[in-house]
Amino acid sequence: MLIFTMADTKCDKLKKTLMRTVARVLPALILSACSGAKEVKIDHSDVTGSPVASEIGEYIPLAIAPFEWRGQGAAPINISSIVAADLRRSGLFSPTAVENLPEPSEPADDSMPVEYKKWRMRGIPYFVIGQLYKNISQPKNSHAYTIRFQLFDAYQGEMLIGFVLESHTEDLRRRTHEVSDLIYEALTRQRGAFATRIAFSSKKRDAKGDDQYAIEIADADAANPKSIVVSREPLYAPVWSPDGNDIAYVTMEKRHPQIYLQHLATGRRRLLADLNNLTSTPAWSPDGKKMALSLAQKTKPCIYLLEVQSKALQCVINRPGVIADPAWAPDGKSLLYTSGQSGSGQIHQYNVATGEDRQLTLSGLRNHHPIFAPDGLSIAFITDTADNRNQVMIMDLATQKIRTVDKMGNVKSLNFSPNGRMIIYATNIAQGGKQKSVLSVVSVDGHVKQFFSIAGADIGEPAWSPFGARLPTSAQTTSSPAYKAHYY
Repeated sequence: MLIFTMADTKCDKLKKTLMRTVARVLPALILSACSGAKEVKIDHSDVTGSPVASEIGEYIPLAIAPFEWRGQGAAPINISSIVAADLRRSGLFSPTAVENLPEPSEPADDSMPVEYKKWRMRGIPYFVIGQLYKNISQPKNSHAYTIRFQLFDAYQGEMLIGFVLESHTEDLRRRTHEVSDLIYEALTRQRGAFATRIAFSSKKRDAKGDDQYAIEIADADAANPKSIVVSREPLYAPVWSPDGNDIAYVTMEKRHPQIYLQHLATGRRRLLADLNNLTSTPAWSPDGKKMALSLAQKTKPCIYLLEVQSKALQCVINRPGVIADPAWAPDGKSLLYTSGQSGSGQIHQYNVATGEDRQLTLSGLRNHHPIFAPDGLSIAFITDTADNRNQVMIMDLATQKIRTVDKMGNVKSLNFSPNGRMIIYATNIAQGGKQKSVLSVVSVDGHVKQFFSIAGADIGEPAWSPFGARLPTSAQTTSSPAYKAHYY
């Protein structure tokens, strides 16, 4: 259940408020939007960046006051900390540290006026006040908690939005991410992506010391991971269907690559392709009818289209040298891929209808793993450097200008968030004298980055879900000699 109220904040007023308090923050975005009227370690100490000017403007300062807990014992979740981390990770916001907030941080009830002046005196233009209630004497299977929050404009002296969200116990963290989304959307007029999910591969040792592989689904910040399939043989390359109801992945259960499609609601899976020579992660077409994949042939390697229903294969890109890493454009009209025809890996764009092929990158030791941004206006890719590191790059397709977003060692498997504000990838970081596999989320301006890891597991190949992806609520298990499939 969602109860929604919003103050009368027409676009003109919103423009005036945002531009006055953060004069250079997203002006084009605001004008455009209005005119169109297991143990998880979330290491927030690894957050980098500070509220300084960037290519898209200054960060929006705001405060997330600690949510008042109205129940017995300790609060089951720290809502304000999760919301602040979400908003900071987008690269658009600079949440104020809790110790710098005015006291008291929230009114006791609706009859008490909000003291806007004390927030203005701290230089805080926007602030959030909220409460978490434990619902008592509720019928069985009813909502156990209620989240109530309001977003205020300290300079206008008004509430911008107010929400009441009901939640079951197991959904409380997801509801908290929805709070982040609602705040993000109110201040940017863009859809938030914090309540979406990620899928990734994992490897760890079981109690007997044997390797155990899995495809996991987790919150966008890698919390609450749940296995959808577990095997004694490698599982890798998960990819979401465009509607978010299915995940395809590659398994080595038969000692060679096979692509399976697994339905999240039932756990049922079916074999899509049995391929000895698969060389890339499958890429799902936007209409969900095809997958693009690269196969190594004896003569020339080829990028194929695989029909999801009929399982028919068709070679569409056939070039000398190594070709790999196909990725669909959001409109489904073209494919990105990596070609070694020129002697070093370069990014090409292939028009599926006309066969026109265009080389996009012209320099670099090796460019690979390209992906389109959700709006189709830019692409991201990985560039290898002479010092054995990788750079995450973004190219504006209209201007052909390229900029560096991040530089790390062993970067793999780029993926945009569905709103295009963040990029997730797998990498390694030094920890305790050893290399540890982590997932890294970086804002598209490169100024804010967070690492996520799962204790005791090597993780990689993250794939961000589309909006509206199925959210796990309960799990059951079926088994076969080679694997266990979990469904939600």
